[in-house]
Amino acid sequence: MSEKLYEVTGLSEDLSAYGSNAEIISESIEFCKKNGFSGIMLPPGTFAVYNRKALELKEALLSGEIGATDDVRWHNERNVIFDIDSFEEFAIIGNNTRLILDGLSGVFAFKKVKNAKLCGVTIDWLNPLYFTGEVIKISGKEITVKPDTALKGGEPIVSFQNIDRKTGKQKGMSVFSDISSVKLARDGLVSFTSEDTLGLFEGDGVIARYIYNYSPIIHFYLCDNVSVKNVTLHSGCGMGVIAHKCGNLDFDGYRDIPALGRPMSTNTDATHFISCNGKISMRGCEFEGMGDDAVNVHGFYITVTEILDDKTVAATIEAAVQDGITDIPDRGDIVEFSARDTLLPFAKGEIASVDANEKSLSLVIGFKAKLPDAVKAGCVMGNTSKAAEFSAENCTVKNIRGRAMLIQTRNAVIKNNLFEGCTGQGVHISTAAGWWESIGTRNVEVSSNRFIDCGYGITKYCDAVGVVVEVEAERQAAGVHKNITIKNNYIKGENVGIKASGVDGITISGNTFVGCRAACEISDCKNIKGRQ
Repeated sequence: MSEKLYEVTGLSEDLSAYGSNAEIISESIEFCKKNGFSGIMLPPGTFAVYNRKALELKEALLSGEIGATDDVRWHNERNVIFDIDSFEEFAIIGNNTRLILDGLSGVFAFKKVKNAKLCGVTIDWLNPLYFTGEVIKISGKEITVKPDTALKGGEPIVSFQNIDRKTGKQKGMSVFSDISSVKLARDGLVSFTSEDTLGLFEGDGVIARYIYNYSPIIHFYLCDNVSVKNVTLHSGCGMGVIAHKCGNLDFDGYRDIPALGRPMSTNTDATHFISCNGKISMRGCEFEGMGDDAVNVHGFYITVTEILDDKTVAATIEAAVQDGITDIPDRGDIVEFSARDTLLPFAKGEIASVDANEKSLSLVIGFKAKLPDAVKAGCVMGNTSKAAEFSAENCTVKNIRGRAMLIQTRNAVIKNNLFEGCTGQGVHISTAAGWWESIGTRNVEVSSNRFIDCGYGITKYCDAVGVVVEVEAERQAAGVHKNITIKNNYIKGENVGIKASGVDGITISGNTFVGCRAACEISDCKNIKGRQ
């Protein structure tokens, strides 16, 4: 990447100058497009960069004007501070640059940038979109809390979880539905109700989120050769990074960790990769305190609804795409057809044409060759052309509510990482009906990692300390996943060390298990080598 950078000047460290700072940087990006610059250089310092719309949207959320789970409305209220659209190459280079946000917004959205780079920037929120406090009393469904900051009452709660007040460690319970809004109580206390209080105790700390996944802080869409280096996210009202239909992404020293004194970083996943190709690489990355997974790599299954002729099907997308952009396959993509009840592949086809109605999520897909007779309405398609290779080395994932790394792609290596204090399993190799996240994996190696006290939560996806390989489908069938190697890992905790199902060709060797109630539990697999 040949960088001809425009140096941004005139930013103010006065936090009240957020509007003018945002305008200066936006104008600098536009200047680059008109004058042939390939990026901007940000000065050292701390700069507020949010906009008025972010504050208005926050007020609409907290007052109940817009429902916290009205995902369609929130997507229509898209608010990104800096759009970087249609560049041959573009870099944002910080120099110990700290950007401060408030309200509801994304920060950077890269779209159709062939060489995209983000480096040397820290992003934080003045007022994160959650509150914390101490559980004072639990009476039936009512939970009374002493909040750490004053609340007005009426704030929505889409999710809450408990932590240890002294250490900040996740205690393992979390709830995502049937929660009331905040009600003011006596003496500065507040209360809310929940249908589920199992695992919550008086004296626990609590984190209660106002919104789950409004917008990624950093968004890459239809980009190639993406580089994220020495970037830190301390907070955000959604996922840290979403990359959708991108090719070749490199993350070096990326951190999604809480600011000092806070228990949570981003509200949801730290990184989320949708239908990418090429290779995704992570080195020396650090993840802590997110409200969900550190990494999720996947595509989406598409359901065949009707056979139109011997080369054409009608289809639909059943899943909600995390960035709100319909995930449409491309001409030339190779898809696998799988049985809906098992997700076991049985045929392939090359796409010749795609006619999409994004509003109704309906597709008409033409294929290059005649379809096999076994392709029927109701089966699903997974896109093998959008299953990026993945590697993660020398990364750390600590104290998160959820799984560390969710691998739903092919040709992956997870090596020399530390997974500690994750309420869910350390590495989850999966493919799923329900979520309709694809695809059955191939050639995945999990080796020489340390898994310490993971998989202890009391909610879903807390099945093992170390590695879970599974198919989230109605029936299990060996061969949905193929060629999985789990070797030379150190696995310490109270749950099962490794669980596996639905695999044809799994090697488990050289692992050390400490304190696990069982080393391995294996079912519905074939061609098994070793159990340690």
